[in-house]
Amino acid sequence: GDAFAEPPPESPWRPLERLPWNTSLAYFEEHHKQKHVPVIFEGWLKQTKTAEWDLQKLLEVCGDREVRFAERRAFTLEQILDQLGEGLLRVVVDRVTRLVWNTTFADALQESLASCTLNDLIARFEEWNTRESSPANFPSLLNYLLHPPSINDMKLEELCPNLLDDAVLPRWARHGLKSCNRGDRRFEPSVFIEAHGSRAYPAHQHGADLTHGFQVLISGAKRVVLWPYSEREKLSPVLRSITTEKHDEIYLAEGIHHRFDQFPAMARAEGWEGTLEAGDLLFVPSIGIHVFESVGTSVGLRFGNHDESSVKFGEELLRAGSSAVPERLMRILKKLEFEEPVKAADVLLTDLVVERGCA
Repeated sequence: GDAFAEPPPESPWRPLERLPWNTSLAYFEEHHKQKHVPVIFEGWLKQTKTAEWDLQKLLEVCGDREVRFAERRAFTLEQILDQLGEGLLRVVVDRVTRLVWNTTFADALQESLASCTLNDLIARFEEWNTRESSPANFPSLLNYLLHPPSINDMKLEELCPNLLDDAVLPRWARHGLKSCNRGDRRFEPSVFIEAHGSRAYPAHQHGADLTHGFQVLISGAKRVVLWPYSEREKLSPVLRSITTEKHDEIYLAEGIHHRFDQFPAMARAEGWEGTLEAGDLLFVPSIGIHVFESVGTSVGLRFGNHDESSVKFGEELLRAGSSAVPERLMRILKKLEFEEPVKAADVLLTDLVVERGCA
């Protein structure tokens, strides 16, 4: 039978706190951001102009636009193929992946290198969503790599400029660099579109860019598990030679489906878990480890930003032994000037660009 028929083992992790959409900036700063504690703001999107969008409108407006996967999943697949080589190990792994997932790493790489329209991709997702799958049977890294390619961290401007025009920056991400800067991540939100059971990335940590993440879900739902960076050794870290295209640290531990039988150390890790629903906004601390899995076809945006705490968190990561934090990035961040987190408010990105003199 399907693995989901069995109830998952009891979780040792805390439920993600869910706060009202109009929670004050001061409360967020004191109780969540400074303590590296993730949080969900319920129904935040419904109060903004972005609420006019859903998957159907996205397809109507931007369904004919081309989507690409090569710069995302292909990076990790190429590294794995290099590790497997061309010998007996490759033959054995190919046989197993064909038997279980009807594909190989090489086939998945070719699929990732292809391109199609957004309409075509969603049609493939609908076919995939009807399949019976059991991701509880294998680690999240394979779940990530061998599901159909999803839109991972693609610049929203490239996929759908119309949606970018209606994108609203959350108040909690509003303060950042004082003046216009080409590296200001607030002006370049990313879009994620995934099939049921898919993951944009395996469990990972953004040490390579030190941005705080604000994930807005437009359609569908996502299961999410997050851990403090201090728990990394309990999450089965992957060799640094195998990483994401952003050179993040990645982990094998299967937290979404509570595979404590495969990863017993994970049961001793501190963490949070919950479900992000359409209209919600999730804060992901820059210093944390996290993994998402789509429930149904999901559409989400990610706003990233640097502020005065990015330097402090980067130094904490270095003290904790992180090999992902670039020294060059730390030197750049230490030279930048940041705003104080006062009088922040939700704002259309297009208005903020004008306000900062970046138009």
